[in-house]
Amino acid sequence: MSFRYVKLGSLFNITSGGTPSRKNKDYYENGDIPWVKTGDLKNMYLSDVDEYITQQALNESSAKLFPKGTVLIAMYGATIGNCSILSIDAATNQACAAFKPNNKIIPEFLYYYLMSIKERLISLAVGGAQPNISISILKNIEIPLLTINEQKRMVSILNKSRELIDKRKAQIEALDELTQSVFLEMFGDLKSNPKGWKKVQLSELVQVDANLVSDIENYGSSPKDVLAPAIKVC
Repeated sequence: MSFRYVKLGSLFNITSGGTPSRKNKDYYENGDIPWVKTGDLKNMYLSDVDEYITQQALNESSAKLFPKGTVLIAMYGATIGNCSILSIDAATNQACAAFKPNNKIIPEFLYYYLMSIKERLISLAVGGAQPNISISILKNIEIPLLTINEQKRMVSILNKSRELIDKRKAQIEALDELTQSVFLEMFGDLKSNPKGWKKVQLSELVQVDANLVSDIENYGSSPKDVLAPAIKVC
């Protein structure tokens, strides 16, 4: 499979949205246009939001309406680097950069690629208190330009991988719940202590060595230079 890298700026007209004035209630009351904020970028596909704006807000502010299939990325804030694909037509605030769908890159391929370089993007962010992945930075990011069929094949593989990961996470969560359930059944709630278990200080059961040990290989951990407190059961 041969391909070349091209800059995102040569494939997309990357833009962002805006925030209608909060002082004008007509911009928000009874709004029916989904308005995306960076906190909404949690899952691969985005179909639900917390806030809506009116057509008047869209007409009189810098907010823009983006079509279904647009890929959004959080440029700054607590969710910096997070991405989602719009499953609906929606407007966004200025913290979201938008890649409208085109005939060269399918949304899912772009989503997976941006998520794969998330840490790199964050490292490129500029600014002090609130680092920003600016649109100019995004325009200069290079992406492998595969054929549409090759992109679809890659997405199919990654989708299957994501499904396996999601299933494993669900299994781990179920196991955690089972462990907690068994513990409660055996010992009861530790706060209310309905079974009347005797309470003692931890120091009565174990000896805590304040010194740190540098070789904990015998405790099943590696590498040897890891430091850990030593606890000895009495």
